[in-house]
Amino acid sequence: MIDGIAVLLQSAAPASDAAGGMTLLEQAAFGFVVLVVLALLFPPSSELLRGLFLPPREPAGRLPRDPVLGALSMLGYIVIGAVGATIGASVVSAAGIGDEAWARLVRGVSANALQLGAVALIIASPLFIDAPRRAMRAGPAAVAGILSLLLAAPVVLASALVVQALLTFLGHPPAPEVSHETLAILRAKDDALFTALTLAQVAVLVPFAEEAAWRGLMQPAMRRAGLPALASAVATAALFALVHWSVLSPDGRITGLTMLFLLGTALGLLREHTGGILAPAVAHGLFNAANVGLAMS
Repeated sequence: MIDGIAVLLQSAAPASDAAGGMTLLEQAAFGFVVLVVLALLFPPSSELLRGLFLPPREPAGRLPRDPVLGALSMLGYIVIGAVGATIGASVVSAAGIGDEAWARLVRGVSANALQLGAVALIIASPLFIDAPRRAMRAGPAAVAGILSLLLAAPVVLASALVVQALLTFLGHPPAPEVSHETLAILRAKDDALFTALTLAQVAVLVPFAEEAAWRGLMQPAMRRAGLPALASAVATAALFALVHWSVLSPDGRITGLTMLFLLGTALGLLREHTGGILAPAVAHGLFNAANVGLAMS
């Protein structure tokens, strides 16, 4: 099953053969300048800033009736993913798809789609109740996701670059430019249709499926257990990062985990501010898409 954020984070590793002769560091610096300019042109509101760094005390949106329900739902999310991947494998076999790259994509899409649908039903069911604060409406939530990415992305990228530079200084090997199988497959196939469909999955389907689980099930369960907003966001982000340990390249693992943890914390704070998964999913998807574009340039 393709895991979008783990697929993409390794593209932040140093590179000297990027398009146009620019190193990845130079591209990152250029991207940072672009983000700053956009932030100046479309400044985030003070309310958004308060929501990101000083989340409200009262939870918002949907909460499980009991914290145990959130933990059990997360377990169900994992099981449903395995079931979805099995269904995808059956589709691959029935359709006679012999290309492993296409087969892998079908399995991943099947798993993510089933996970997203199941979690959506769980959150909407009587197993969950409305929190004291209402969730933000869809339009403002989507805008909040975009603005939050403008604030979080430079911090996440800069932190990763600093960590990687420190590791290199201490004698650790540099993180590989492409350390995940999916990016290697995209480059090797050089197929426009395959690239477009993979991008759609990791930038749309995966973010919504992951955010539905982590920020829709796990984090609200922690809030229901009595943890403050910041602690819930940080704890969820830590678990979110650690789950990806095995799919990160050993040489790029520390850098990747740093990025996952910081991004996850930002998404968790965004969940607390907006009360739903739409804003985190939008920010998550845009971040993934930007990383794919950077890696494929």
